[in-house]
Amino acid sequence: MSNMKKIGLIPCRLESTRLPNKPLEMIGSLPMFAHVYYRSLEADLDDIYICTDSKEIQRMSNDLNIKCIMTSKKHKNGTERCGEAVKKLKLSSNDIVVDIQGDEPLLNPKDVSKIANNFNPKKHDILLGYLLFKEKEQKNVVKIVTAKDNRVLYFSRSDIPNTFREKTILKKQVGLVAFSINAINDFYKSKPTKLEEIEGVELLRSVELGSAIYGIELNYETRAVDVPADLNFVREKIKSDSLYQKYALKNEINNK
Repeated sequence: MSNMKKIGLIPCRLESTRLPNKPLEMIGSLPMFAHVYYRSLEADLDDIYICTDSKEIQRMSNDLNIKCIMTSKKHKNGTERCGEAVKKLKLSSNDIVVDIQGDEPLLNPKDVSKIANNFNPKKHDILLGYLLFKEKEQKNVVKIVTAKDNRVLYFSRSDIPNTFREKTILKKQVGLVAFSINAINDFYKSKPTKLEEIEGVELLRSVELGSAIYGIELNYETRAVDVPADLNFVREKIKSDSLYQKYALKNEINNK
């Protein structure tokens, strides 16, 4: 659709159990959430917003010329926070939103573009990125099972499909999910479902709502920051990151 806008939403909260105040952690000269925002600006999106319940993130966003939407503190997950932002933005039903995780400061904007540009509103309610994945028994990683046409059948923190007869390569969900406006509105208006609560995977709510969810393989060379070791890794990695040098310089010029 030529009139379809692609809006990036980056949900951020401070109450991380393993790494409190995570979005505000400095990586190079910028807080973590700013890296995700500035890298997303390089993607094929029409607009991008930070979505947060934190006054401190809002204040820093204003200082850094970052668009920010204040949301409720009641949300249980990032998709609910994005759902409220969609409501506040009053987007057209023709638009799509891309939920971009706020804890991946090495985000590759090409992957954001791939998700946004491959979203087919005639086929997809939700389109999410995945990686092929060989490591077993990692409960912090959400795995997906797909049909031949890449329609997502189920999500789990367990290793699925199970290797009963032959070894298999797993599909690991990554932090990029595109939604039609109707799909994210349906999610936002609905209560958490039983499977969602059992598995601890929010998109199982959309499975139970009957949304058409599809996956697309990405070249997602990044690293989520969940624990201090991840933070140390990205702080070292960012020093030689060419994209960082580009947007850090722009930010410095804008704030002189």
